[in-house]
Amino acid sequence: MMYKAAQAYRLRQYIAAAASPANNYMNAMATMHKMWQPRRRPALQPPMRMLSAALNTRSTILNHVNKFLMTKAPTEAGNFAPVHNINLHYLDHGGDGPVLILLHGLTANGHAFDAIAPGISPSYRVICPDLRGNGLSDKPAFCYTMDDHAQDIVGLIKHLGQKQVYLGGHSFGGYLAFYIAEKYPELVSRLIILDAAKSMNANAVNMLSGAISRLDTAYTSFDDYVAHVKKAPYIDFWDPAMVSYYRADVHDMPNGGVKPNSNIMTITEKSIGLSVIDWPGVIMRIKQPTILINALDIYTLGEPLLPEEIARETVAMMKNAQYASVDGNHLTMLYGDGAQQIIKQINNFLPAPATAEI
Repeated sequence: MMYKAAQAYRLRQYIAAAASPANNYMNAMATMHKMWQPRRRPALQPPMRMLSAALNTRSTILNHVNKFLMTKAPTEAGNFAPVHNINLHYLDHGGDGPVLILLHGLTANGHAFDAIAPGISPSYRVICPDLRGNGLSDKPAFCYTMDDHAQDIVGLIKHLGQKQVYLGGHSFGGYLAFYIAEKYPELVSRLIILDAAKSMNANAVNMLSGAISRLDTAYTSFDDYVAHVKKAPYIDFWDPAMVSYYRADVHDMPNGGVKPNSNIMTITEKSIGLSVIDWPGVIMRIKQPTILINALDIYTLGEPLLPEEIARETVAMMKNAQYASVDGNHLTMLYGDGAQQIIKQINNFLPAPATAEI
């Protein structure tokens, strides 16, 4: 009885945390810490299937609430796809070949790939969406499970008139790419994973706290925001392509200041959705050819966010995967020399357009 009571109590705690209106950085980080850290007493863990089912049921119900509470995207400009009860914004880098969709990280936006997409688009049509809750896409109050995100991308693929695509993702976007490839294998021909694996550094929560702390903070100007960003320990060089990424990261306020588009509670919801998935199980079931590209430079706390040994173990779990490393850390791999190395790896990994599988 005590065991079942402890499980039920923990489950109520987690679901309450997901719905909590307290838009507070410390509370959100504490919630993410609970979600991402292994517990010493497995008996107190909620059954993952119970939690996943509860969140999915909750997601269905709250879709109706979202119609009244979501922040709508300004659809008068840009590319938008009506998917899964929201408008999803995406960048279309052009190209006449097969479609490659690249999915960004937890707090990022589609401009995260601005230094990479131009090197690929002559041969492929590169599409970079803003995930729900990020960039110019709609920001519902709820519904941030991996399945919600996956249905958005499935809808985007249909919107683009594609039966199958090449799919890639960085960090959180890499996990989403894993999830889609496993759940909708008929839609994904090949998989490109940038710094995501069966698990991350054991200190990931503390390592990411600086990046997350910028959210829900107002800045006096975009220049003030950039100055704040440049102080981050993981930014050891500045690339011009970072300007478009960080400009898309914020919106203008009436007083001339700027504020990040993503917010703490949205990120907490996404983290909860991420935490309930059995990632080793998902990854082992993926059959598509996959390349996992790993950044080995120090991110924070003197370590990379994805250690090489974990990345290589992940590749070994898969049926048809290869490993590659590039310069840079978890963020800077997308710019400078790291970006050029990623472009080379992707172009070598994907078949020539004339012989493309899709």
